[in-house]
Amino acid sequence: MPPQLVTFNTLKLIVGLLATILLGACSKEPVNSRIVIERATQSSEPTASPSPTTPIAYFNNNATFDADLRLVYPGTGSRLASPILLIATVPAGTSALRVELFGEDGRLLLRKLLLNDGSGQLELELVFEVPALETGRLALSMDDEFGRLQELTSTEVELLTEGESLNVAGEAQTHQLTIDSPKTGDTIQGGTFNLSGVVHDQGRSVNIQLVNREGRVISTDDVFISSSGGDEREFSAVLVYGISEPEWVQVVVSLRVAGVTRAVTSVEIWLEP
Repeated sequence: MPPQLVTFNTLKLIVGLLATILLGACSKEPVNSRIVIERATQSSEPTASPSPTTPIAYFNNNATFDADLRLVYPGTGSRLASPILLIATVPAGTSALRVELFGEDGRLLLRKLLLNDGSGQLELELVFEVPALETGRLALSMDDEFGRLQELTSTEVELLTEGESLNVAGEAQTHQLTIDSPKTGDTIQGGTFNLSGVVHDQGRSVNIQLVNREGRVISTDDVFISSSGGDEREFSAVLVYGISEPEWVQVVVSLRVAGVTRAVTSVEIWLEP
């Protein structure tokens, strides 16, 4: 074999190996690529310019937590100066999680969208700015795999322009809103079914919607909450629906106080005509 041919083939082999190594190095994912923080879309609510937030967000998957969305810190009544340290528990299967801070007039101060692939404890630092002392609302919500709002929990806090924060622990063991019946996975048929639940919050009524996986609202109703029961007030309703084919349907219950959605919870059932 001619010497120049050997040299040319050898060079081709070396160049190919180098290209493979470089391509592999460029395609490696960063170590902490499980969590992605994205810029949220512009809110339709009246807003001031949302303050920047520091990108500190992770889920500690080495710990064991309740399989529910819960705000641990801060709790209702906390007095908070910037930055806020938010601690929450997040259930398994959460694909999209939103953290929002609203001012007392409903303006959006900040919003963060997080994507994750596991469960655990969320710790997030939120930077905000307000012109004067005001009451704010910190909300944590998540969507299901079909893009429907699945759960929302929120708490009222005092926002300070400066000074030291006074954190009050949240009621981590109490849901603001629960559905007792039906349960996720139940089969319902016949055109009507009974719904019942409990509210651990203010408010005189809840809104109930049946939403299919395409996002179509099949039925909606407003139901009054019992005035008795102290911290645990019950609600119940007979829901009427009409469908031609069996399908999975989300039962969504929303609690609004003074025009503000304070809590949302849902279950998904198999609905038959």
